[in-house]
Amino acid sequence: MKENEASSPLNMNRRDFVKASAAGAGAVALPSILKGNTAATTEEIPKKKINVAIVGVAGKGVGPTVSSKDQNVVALCDVDMDRVNQQRSGSDQRSMVFNEAINYYEANGAVWFKDYRKMFEKLGDQIDAVIISIPDHMHFPVAMSAINLGIHVYCEKPLTHTVDEARKIALAAKKKGVVTQMGNQGHSLDGTRNVREWLQAGVIGEVKEVHSWTDRPAVFWKQGLDKPDHSKMMPVVPPGLSWDLWQGVSKSREYDPAYVPFAWRAYTDYGCGALGDMACPHYGFCILGTRPWFTDRDRSRHNQNERLYLPCEFHGHISIPSSRRNASSHFQMV
Repeated sequence: MKENEASSPLNMNRRDFVKASAAGAGAVALPSILKGNTAATTEEIPKKKINVAIVGVAGKGVGPTVSSKDQNVVALCDVDMDRVNQQRSGSDQRSMVFNEAINYYEANGAVWFKDYRKMFEKLGDQIDAVIISIPDHMHFPVAMSAINLGIHVYCEKPLTHTVDEARKIALAAKKKGVVTQMGNQGHSLDGTRNVREWLQAGVIGEVKEVHSWTDRPAVFWKQGLDKPDHSKMMPVVPPGLSWDLWQGVSKSREYDPAYVPFAWRAYTDYGCGALGDMACPHYGFCILGTRPWFTDRDRSRHNQNERLYLPCEFHGHISIPSSRRNASSHFQMV
């Protein structure tokens, strides 16, 4: 067996997969006052389960879905039931564990939705926390809807589609007093934590520049693609996909398998490209390790209107596919 095969979901046993999924989903620490909780004292709170809704069940949502069995999942929301059912019917270990989790939730009364708005309308007063694992362009509307209802939020990276949306989310969360967390699983790895600690301890001296490379657009999904050509053929929307709901707040366009279910990151209407996909894990620990500082006030008192100044330059390099395989696209954060 190759060294990396042991960690693959196809080669690990059920127990290992569940443990890996739980680690990848992250842990949302919720306060003691929960809608579905009648505990008299804070000491009793840990013994109680919280009511969780999952928006984006299949795909990236498999990990959080599987790892939520220790809580009370009351709602499952996904606009692409074809993908959900395909995932449930698979014969690989990942699919079987996923199907087992869904069966468990359904048996315990979890309700299915395609539209997150209807989910919040019907169960908003019962949901304590929501897990969001959907394309970037819909992170903000779902998360903001939850926050406005006083629901705690765990949202996969990148937090939002735009910087402005991220700032609005932070302000709303503070105003409502809810707990929020962005899914940045790479920060939980030992290697990432070690590098951050080395930087904080000054092991390699003062850091002037950080360079990071990613091959995501060349290997996982292409970037800078043209709009699909429908002049000769118009793709048919799969029966289980609610295309209008999938598009959500983005401008309306005709369905094409070029977007769904995987390569949407390459289109600015839906994703943030390689920067939004990989800058979070690649740059996050470097920013933490190099101790960014604030100008107008002490770190403990800074607010959303103050600018964050980084003590070094960050350079990103993105591999470009096709004949220019060895070329890279460069961007800089100062």
